[in-house]
Amino acid sequence: MPKFYVVGFKKLKIRTALAFESVRKNTHEGMHVAAGELALRMDSDSPKVPIDTRAMRNSWYIKGKELKTRLDVEAGYTVEYAPVVHENVTAKQWTEPGSGPKWLQIHFNNSLMKMETTIREHAQIKG
Repeated sequence: MPKFYVVGFKKLKIRTALAFESVRKNTHEGMHVAAGELALRMDSDSPKVPIDTRAMRNSWYIKGKELKTRLDVEAGYTVEYAPVVHENVTAKQWTEPGSGPKWLQIHFNNSLMKMETTIREHAQIKG
């Protein structure tokens, strides 16, 4: 019985593995970029991040891990009082004009499609 071989299959397999790794890295980069764009919206669009001493705003962080089974990106504030300020829906006056409660939640919800687009654009195979 004759044997059949696919010429170039080994090369295709290597190139496919490299492409998948590229997509993975690009996706992770896109997740970081999307979190950075979210921070920019919170600084420019109402409701803005409340600013008194800038300590809370300056505590914003973005960090991520590439795990074997998933990509993680986390963003938030390191100051312990950030959740209290974020949830303060009873405050009548904020120190920063245009700022207010739930700024992170509102901008996250309003930006979901834009963040997905950013991640998708980064995830594409380049080259």
